[in-house]
Amino acid sequence: MGKAMSEHNQKQDNIPQGTMPAGEKLSAADFVGALDVAAILFDTSGRMLATNDALASLFGIGKGLMMGGFFDHYIHCPKEYQCNVPAYLKDHLHANPNQWQQPVIASQKSGERFALQFTVSQFLGNILVMFQNIEAHVKESQAVKDELAEYQNTSKAKSHFLHHMSQELRLSINLLMNVVGETIDSAGVPIQLEDDLNRAFNAGRDLQKSIGEMMDYTQMESDKLEFREITFNFRMVLDDVVDRYLPIAHKHNLELATLVSPYVPETVVGDPDRFHQVLQSLLSNAFKYTSEGGVTVRASCDVESDTTATIQIEVMDTGSGISESRCQDIGRAFSTPGGHLSGRFGGMGVGLAICKDLVDRMDGKVTLRSTDGVGTTFKLMLVMPKGEVYASDHCNLANKKMLLVNDAVDDREHLQRYASEWHIKTEVTGSVGHAVSMLNTASRENAGFDFVMIDLHKAYGEGLALAKKINNSTELGHLKVVLLAADRDGLNQTLASDSGVDVFIIKPIRKHLVYDALTIALGRQSDVHHQIVTNNTVKSVKDHQTYRALLVEDNEVNQIIAKGALKRLGISTDVTNNGEEAIDAIQDKHYDVVLMDCEMPIMDGFEATRLIRQWEKTQDRHVPIIALTANESTECQKSCLEAGMDDFMQKPFRADELETILSRLPKNHFIS
Repeated sequence: MGKAMSEHNQKQDNIPQGTMPAGEKLSAADFVGALDVAAILFDTSGRMLATNDALASLFGIGKGLMMGGFFDHYIHCPKEYQCNVPAYLKDHLHANPNQWQQPVIASQKSGERFALQFTVSQFLGNILVMFQNIEAHVKESQAVKDELAEYQNTSKAKSHFLHHMSQELRLSINLLMNVVGETIDSAGVPIQLEDDLNRAFNAGRDLQKSIGEMMDYTQMESDKLEFREITFNFRMVLDDVVDRYLPIAHKHNLELATLVSPYVPETVVGDPDRFHQVLQSLLSNAFKYTSEGGVTVRASCDVESDTTATIQIEVMDTGSGISESRCQDIGRAFSTPGGHLSGRFGGMGVGLAICKDLVDRMDGKVTLRSTDGVGTTFKLMLVMPKGEVYASDHCNLANKKMLLVNDAVDDREHLQRYASEWHIKTEVTGSVGHAVSMLNTASRENAGFDFVMIDLHKAYGEGLALAKKINNSTELGHLKVVLLAADRDGLNQTLASDSGVDVFIIKPIRKHLVYDALTIALGRQSDVHHQIVTNNTVKSVKDHQTYRALLVEDNEVNQIIAKGALKRLGISTDVTNNGEEAIDAIQDKHYDVVLMDCEMPIMDGFEATRLIRQWEKTQDRHVPIIALTANESTECQKSCLEAGMDDFMQKPFRADELETILSRLPKNHFIS
């Protein structure tokens, strides 16, 4: 309302209330007539006592003709308010305080309609209503809304087109990469051709990453980016991302370290794929601008309650860094692709812009600290609900006794905490001489150890010498020896066998790898040594069965891509074309996992899964079923879970995404 209305409201607040005496009617009329905004003084029955020239001009009527009458002709009221305009206006204002969005529509004498803003107040026992024509403002506001809606519709149409094109490009690139990958794996490929094919395969991965970013960006623009809320193993997802950069670190002679506080919860609730994407973006940036030194990923839990954990993750590099002045602009650069990110971070900076948006949507915070020429640290902070603690499957290691020979405090603390969780009795030493003395003393006292874990950073050769001494000893030869090695190239099978090492782990240390190494060593015959354990090989070490998958997919191109990806994971595959065929296959053979397309002819994946789950109740079994779908909506994901599926992944098929999903399945179902 205009300034005049505000001023006159203040004036009338100081006027004493009460019934207007006859002698004061003239002064009231003079007061209303002096107002420079349109006004009417009503009595309590709704009759007009006084008006002014501004009102006559606003409605196009004569001032004298309205005295003593009602105002229904110009402000149309519902039947229950007939002949009582002020009562209607008062109730309307109470129900619709924002008059710009819900204005009263009035009519001039000519019949022209317009939007009206008004105030209603008590004045000497009567009702004073002041009016203002806001038609121009309402039309202007509506025009802005129409322009905004048109822009949003155009933006959504463009985003939908780009998303569709990205799907098509991704499908074609995956098919090409499948062919290139199979050619690389085939025997007899010339070295020069293999190098060219590897470059082509890496270029395909870069294209996949760019297309994935483009798809995410279009989803953000159209506000269709959605997040899952599932329980996942935080440490395994973190390890999986870091492990992908080990070949890059090794190739460029860079160090890659992971430091995870033992207080970080093992399971949390959230979207593991989005968390994976954020961390991968930060690591990718770190390696892109680090030519010497290395990259460190540190995870800690700063605050923990019964239900949530505040997890802080730092990605630190010794790369080129950026100046302090540019650090101050990083907030704006993060929120807008391009800008200041294009210089230090290369290209359009879309990956980091998406990273910032994802963290914001996860109610987290990402900050930057950097020194020009020294390095950069990205700090990610997330408050995550704590997940359900899975039932322990470490009973076969309980009450075993281990000697840990380790000269690095940080690694020692991690390994001791793992052993404690598995109920392993552990003694620790940092030197080879003391280790031999402890082993001999325990043997004489009939309190011997079951296995020895050796991790000597400063004296790598002494670790092998200790293993050899244990193997050659009559009293100690029965001990199982596990060796942690920083690089497989420095420890081959012959050297391991000659030294008496039963199992050795290629660093970085992973909790599940340590557990697997101990169980493998414990189950081996005394004359079998030199088993190498890595994140990839441990799956085939624990037993010798061949994992078999059932692919339920009606599209031939998708079948080719999926079969190629499964083959690279070492999984043999049977294929069916619809849900009915899948049910027959599952009842006829044992499968370790089923990859189920959701939309198929004859019988779709939802119905097939429901029928499979019903049949399994009579068989006392459960085969993991992973949905394959191009629909990323929360509704689709909910439908998958309600049908009985265990997880879901987006088409087109990618081996790395499947491997991440398989790692989340319980150990007794599939790959741990």
